Amino acid sequence: VILLADEPTGNLDSTSGKEIMDCILRLNAEHGLTVIIVTHDATIASRTQRIIRLIDGAIDQDNSPLPDQAIWAAPKVVPVAKEKKSFTA
Repeated sequence: VILLADEPTGNLDSTSGKEIMDCILRLNAEHGLTVIIVTHDATIASRTQRIIRLIDGAIDQDNSPLPDQAIWAAPKVVPVAKEKKSFTA
């Protein structure tokens, strides 16, 4: 099972956001649930085990602490940082 969370704390106050992240991280730790979080929030990203940064849809940075062969074997919490873009018409 994989939990996909797109900005799970984006519209929450800091206390509620911390409670949601605590719950998500507890699901990962206690049940081995793999979690992918998309966030712009560096505080949220800093609470995870791995950060993959995307720019223009391509991986710009991957701070995986695991050797390549172990990445797919271990449940991870992976925030994916999105770069804000502005569009003009």
